Amino acid sequence: MARIIHAAKHPVMTIKPMAAGRCTPYVGLTFSWNAIRDCDMVTVGTNSAREAEEDIEISMAALEHRFPDLEARSSPFRQAVLGHKD
Repeated sequence: MARIIHAAKHPVMTIKPMAAGRCTPYVGLTFSWNAIRDCDMVTVGTNSAREAEEDIEISMAALEHRFPDLEARSSPFRQAVLGHKD
């Protein structure tokens, strides 16, 4: 998929970076931001403002090459941080 994105003549909008819940936002968003070009976009769906804030922080951390500053995740596993189940 990354090869197709990099060969595209127009900006690409990627969707479902968390694979419908099969991977954590940290994994999905970090991979997505590192697999696309500067002109491309990543789209996500959220259930709350808090989830959106988490996804934005994870995305900014990926773009800035740093670890995200997060509290316990609000979903899908309430006690998980970056995909580690308690």
